[in-house]
Amino acid sequence: WDGRAGVWAVVTEESDREDPAWSAPRRLCDGIMMNKPTVLKDGTWLLPAAVWAMKSGGVPAPQYVIDNTATTGSWVVASTDQGRTFTPRGRADIKGRKCDEHIIVERRDSSLWMLARTGYGIGESFSTDGGATWVGDGPSKTVTHIDSAARFFIRRLASGSLLLVKHAPPSNHGRSHLTAFLSGDDGATWQGGLLLDERDGVSYPDGVQAPDSTIRIIYDFSRHDAREILMAVFTEEDVLAGRFVNPKARLRVPVNKAGGIPGTLAVKGDSLVLAKDEAGMLCYGGLTKGTVSVRSTYEPGQADTLVYEEGRDYGVDYAAGTIARTADSRIPDFSTNMLYGKKGFNHSDYPGFGNRAFFVYVDYQAQKAFPLCEGRDQSALLSKTAEKLRKGGPFKIVAFGDSITVGIDASSPDVVFHAQWARYLSERFPQAQVTVENGATNGGSTGSEMPRIQEKVLDRAPDLVIIGFGMNDHNIGGPSPEQFAENLKTMIAQIREKTGAEVILYSAFTPNPDWKYGTHRMALFADATRRAAEESQCAYADVFGLWSKVLLRKDLCSLLGNNINHPSDFGHWLYFQALKCVEF
Repeated sequence: WDGRAGVWAVVTEESDREDPAWSAPRRLCDGIMMNKPTVLKDGTWLLPAAVWAMKSGGVPAPQYVIDNTATTGSWVVASTDQGRTFTPRGRADIKGRKCDEHIIVERRDSSLWMLARTGYGIGESFSTDGGATWVGDGPSKTVTHIDSAARFFIRRLASGSLLLVKHAPPSNHGRSHLTAFLSGDDGATWQGGLLLDERDGVSYPDGVQAPDSTIRIIYDFSRHDAREILMAVFTEEDVLAGRFVNPKARLRVPVNKAGGIPGTLAVKGDSLVLAKDEAGMLCYGGLTKGTVSVRSTYEPGQADTLVYEEGRDYGVDYAAGTIARTADSRIPDFSTNMLYGKKGFNHSDYPGFGNRAFFVYVDYQAQKAFPLCEGRDQSALLSKTAEKLRKGGPFKIVAFGDSITVGIDASSPDVVFHAQWARYLSERFPQAQVTVENGATNGGSTGSEMPRIQEKVLDRAPDLVIIGFGMNDHNIGGPSPEQFAENLKTMIAQIREKTGAEVILYSAFTPNPDWKYGTHRMALFADATRRAAEESQCAYADVFGLWSKVLLRKDLCSLLGNNINHPSDFGHWLYFQALKCVEF
């Protein structure tokens, strides 16, 4: 910070071209401009440019630092010739201003209202001479905000109302609960309250109103971890109702996701079991240094979460994408697992078997990222589903299958793949109230569950049914792949006839090959699932193909919650990815 900074501009007349020509850069004024200009009724442009009252901190060198004691403030810089020239017009000096990020609103009586970010919330000042002089330098009397500095957004809409987007957490602290409000009396009072995103780490809202009157607000989420720019689309009607009543409304629409180096992907909770000092392979290689975190639970920050330390507990080969235990590691040694190294084992001989106590979960960013599955347009097979979700209202999914669908060995119901997918659909279609009912049975197969389909599926009046079998069907004594496919087709026909719901079939993965009861034919049962979907003209999620790709790097035990045929938490995330690749 050199004491003055500077606002610069470049201009193009070819904004619709892929490679537009730009003018030479032009310096407009001192300061930092963090919000859009305001255009007054007389056509004047007002730029909000802040000259901060802060020290340089040693950068740049002292000889380059400007003494700005007499010029700090929330400046208004004006242009009366549509941007050809700019002139500083005046400044406010609101108490406690921090980064300023001020916004100027022209009120109906032509006075100006300035709102600025401060350490105590939102401060305000007023001008009756076009911004030359300002009166007032304290907290806003009508716009409350969180009790710490954070960006907000306010703008005049085509209807004449003011739109305000700010944080409104119940605790009055923290960057969560990004909420939209409306004022019809120039900010004296506020109505509505449409919650756009309740999560911690949502910030820096900005927006426009489209020609069709829809409002589009963009903001960032989790700038250091998820690193996402998202968009909310809604109308004034939605804001006043405090809920989505317009079918055009959408929440959490992805705009961009920062990946740093092109091809970089952020991965959460990649599961590993580590034996002795042998290296375990993550899903991806080419890890970015400084991004690896290893812990004992899939979700971070749990009461029992143990965060392991690089060097003390494990070593990382960043290029190869591997983790290995150290000699004195606190990470459990998988070689002590009761099934480690056992061939042709009968699980009944090993009470308490499983891998959950041996897992570590790894977050990282990978430069050598590749798509786990390719999205496939199946909208023609899910037209009713898409229509209901877009229309809004209650939307019930019934999940029908075996213990994988039940969620046995998942650390919590929220981790189970269909719960993750339901949350994803809720984000895509915020006007729909998406719920999942679990109609699966532990140990179920197509043969055992067909007699239960009335109770487990049909009586529940589903809007969509997702069906996943194969893990138990493929075992010794199970049906042939051909009979398995016929069973699936019979289920689909009954669901369509009795409920009218559409169906998505999903295949299973290969279980532990050292287990006594497997037939090593899962590829045939996966193909039978695909074939049943194709012949019944219903949608299909290729779980088997996705897992097969992942297993080109990872060892199977690192994905098995019970070390036999139940996915780890990360394995449930892989199922979720397969469902996301069913596009509609």
